[in-house]
Amino acid sequence: MLAGVSLAFALVPVWLAWVTWRDARNKDERLFEASAQLLAEQLKHGLERNDYFLGALRERAQNLDDTALVAGRLAPPGFDLPRRLPHLLSFGFAAPENGQLKLRWRSAARAPIPAPDEILPAGETYMANGRRLFVLVPAKGGSPMYSARGSIVGWVDLDSLCRDDSIPMIRDHVLTVVPLGESEALPANARRATLREPAPPWGIAIARGERFSEFYGPPAPWLAFVAVGLSTVPLLVLASLASRAARLRTELAAEQEVASQQRFFTQSVSHEFRTPLGVILSGTDLLDRYAEHLTPERRREVLAEIRTSTRLMTGMVEGVLFLGRVESGKLACHPLPVHLAELCRDIERKVAATSGADAAISVAAPDREANLDAALVGSILENLVSNAVKYSPPSKPVSLSATVENGRVIFIVRDEGMGIPADELPRVGDPFHRCQNAGGVPGTGLGLTIARRCAELHGGTLALESTVGLGTTVTVNLPAA
Repeated sequence: MLAGVSLAFALVPVWLAWVTWRDARNKDERLFEASAQLLAEQLKHGLERNDYFLGALRERAQNLDDTALVAGRLAPPGFDLPRRLPHLLSFGFAAPENGQLKLRWRSAARAPIPAPDEILPAGETYMANGRRLFVLVPAKGGSPMYSARGSIVGWVDLDSLCRDDSIPMIRDHVLTVVPLGESEALPANARRATLREPAPPWGIAIARGERFSEFYGPPAPWLAFVAVGLSTVPLLVLASLASRAARLRTELAAEQEVASQQRFFTQSVSHEFRTPLGVILSGTDLLDRYAEHLTPERRREVLAEIRTSTRLMTGMVEGVLFLGRVESGKLACHPLPVHLAELCRDIERKVAATSGADAAISVAAPDREANLDAALVGSILENLVSNAVKYSPPSKPVSLSATVENGRVIFIVRDEGMGIPADELPRVGDPFHRCQNAGGVPGTGLGLTIARRCAELHGGTLALESTVGLGTTVTVNLPAA
């Protein structure tokens, strides 16, 4: 009996060791699955940038005649293509001929690629020697002025995408990624992911890299198991593993949130550009094809719509670029002496000149200086006053005031416009968010976001109070030194 009791006590540490090992292996597997899922989302985001670029070429193709399009006069947008789209090797145009899709021209390739066939297969995607070619067909419109004359095609190097050093988990060799053909077997201890669904699928295999254990710890703490068999150390080991798992979950959640925000931002910009682009394209086609049949009043209306859409897109691009500089840390705060009354009057003149509104803007500011960053404060006030004028009837006043109290400068922008619904106040300031009662008032949904980010960069705060039908008051509190 004594021998049995001794054997039972001797087996307890062994059981604890086995439980610890099993828990560690399960956590390691869950960590690998979450990391692989995050990496696949980041690679999909990289492909979406190529989709957006080819979509922009598709829109430009609709403004070219057949001769210019077949001759390869489709110029790409004016940005550094190799740096922004490093995996897009080449792009071109294919036109239908006798029921087939025939390649007409192709841009110069940035890396050796297989010579393309003159006749391209039907469908959206196909694989050629490890590279993927995908096709975007210009959309047909609802009037005879649009026609699907062919397809914009692009060659994307999937091997290069799988070695993208801009992704931390690939650069640091935490995970490895290789393209996977449709009929290829999945390597051992790897996870399959699909980057694009249409046949054939764009498959990849994700496996642990040589530094996976260095970043996330060994999957099976063998030294701890030995200690478990000799003493009560297993409790300490379990506590350590729980702490490590909690830290890794926090890090992965943060990375997943960043990837989600990047995808949301790209989709939002693409969505917001569609409406003004559609207005501009339809307006220019209408003037080009039917100008002689339009009355002077109708021509002026079309031109006014084009100008309004162009201003909206310009403001959106400038807002996105400015917000990107703030978010990336490239914009710093440099306080210098600024005359408050002159600063406020300058904002009044700028808003009055750009808005074209009849509403009077009253300004009340002390005749003195304060140490502020004029660029940041100017961006804050210009966005706030522009919003106040935009969302207020011409008969309602808009005021801008500035005071200095206890070493801080307080700006207040007040209007008596439409106001903001109470249930939407928590979302005000999110990029591209516009309230439901904004109606047909044009806007980008970036003004308040930029103002809030600039106030925080200046070390201050932005507070907002609003009531539907009574107006909105925005208070900006900034340090004066």
